Amino acid sequence: MSHSSRTARRRRFDADAFRTAREDAGVSIRDLSELTEIPEPTLYKLQQGHRRMPRPRTYRKIILALHLKKGALLVDDVPEEAKAGEE
Repeated sequence: MSHSSRTARRRRFDADAFRTAREDAGVSIRDLSELTEIPEPTLYKLQQGHRRMPRPRTYRKIILALHLKKGALLVDDVPEEAKAGEE
């Protein structure tokens, strides 16, 4: 079995899905910060895609506050080499 076939699937936080879910819930960044006790700057960085993945505890607080299922806001992280091969 090759190493690449055993490689675990990598996931990343979907900033666009986060923004959409937050807006659909009618929750501002400030409100979400108060609900989750996550600093506003951290939430802004996540929403703008400046952080690849929040800490597990931060992620749990976000999905609970937005009433989302585990795994929500996560997408497969496709390496650049794989993307280039698709074209």
